Amino acid sequence: MKILLLTLLLFVSYSAGSDECSGKVRGSESSIDEHIEQASRIYLGEVTNAYLVSDINKIVFELETKGVFKGRYSSHETLETTSYITNPDISIGHSYIFFLYDSNKVDFCGVSLDLGKQKFTLERLKNSISSFKEYEANILNKLFQLKNK
Repeated sequence: MKILLLTLLLFVSYSAGSDECSGKVRGSESSIDEHIEQASRIYLGEVTNAYLVSDINKIVFELETKGVFKGRYSSHETLETTSYITNPDISIGHSYIFFLYDSNKVDFCGVSLDLGKQKFTLERLKNSISSFKEYEANILNKLFQLKNK
């Protein structure tokens, strides 16, 4: 069953309306500062499970929250793709920094930072910034500055 789910996650097609991000930050086209400003929640989480809801064409991800940079804290989260994103770059067992914009939906307007399979707490992540590439390290430094305000 898990192999079938992973296969579905990898091969279902992606399509989206071009005006879906109107008035919002748009993925990598917007600066990270714009994403930080407009996100209602930014947190570190580890993806623990995922399943396909086929009748409404979306994927639901279950996460364990490891820390929050902005917004409210909840120890467990559920994220879902919008109906037009059925192949997000999100993997079970990986840690991510998720930027959410007034919902628990992962869409192409936002960003997420894949931190790989390492198990992070906020403290461990902060102590590991120098091991990341410059782009990721820059984002992490900005997020920790935000958290310390």
